[in-house]
Amino acid sequence: MGFLSWAVETFSCYFSCYWLTSRSRDGSIEEIERAFRFARGSTEVRGLVRAIRPAPWGVEKVSGIDLSRDFYWVDDDPDSGSVAALGTVGKSSRLIIASTDQLVDDLARVRKLLEKVTFNPRDLVEQKVFMKEINDGDDALSPEMAQWWWDR
Repeated sequence: MGFLSWAVETFSCYFSCYWLTSRSRDGSIEEIERAFRFARGSTEVRGLVRAIRPAPWGVEKVSGIDLSRDFYWVDDDPDSGSVAALGTVGKSSRLIIASTDQLVDDLARVRKLLEKVTFNPRDLVEQKVFMKEINDGDDALSPEMAQWWWDR
């Protein structure tokens, strides 16, 4: 749940997160929710699960990814056709294989990797301050946040 909370909070400002799972080939959320039915804090869990949209896909999971866009794909068992398709378009490095069945804290490794390849740590701190100022409803940003936004 910690990884999901982090991903939703952190990436919602930069990326769209999607479920790409055999539990939902058609883009529906019900079977994904069912997978989390025994998780603690079911109300919070349901909110996190629903904060990420399911991506519909066909024969291979890669069909649920827009390969023309910037992405990272985290999966515990990607199908061989999808892995081959990523290689064909030169995006094999965008697949991160992770398995909490084999390494209990593997999502901590994934988090560190994603933070390293997607963010300047200073940007992340400033993004949080920026979002707080925006969400506080003030009419104007502080001069520091306005400059940071402009410089991006």
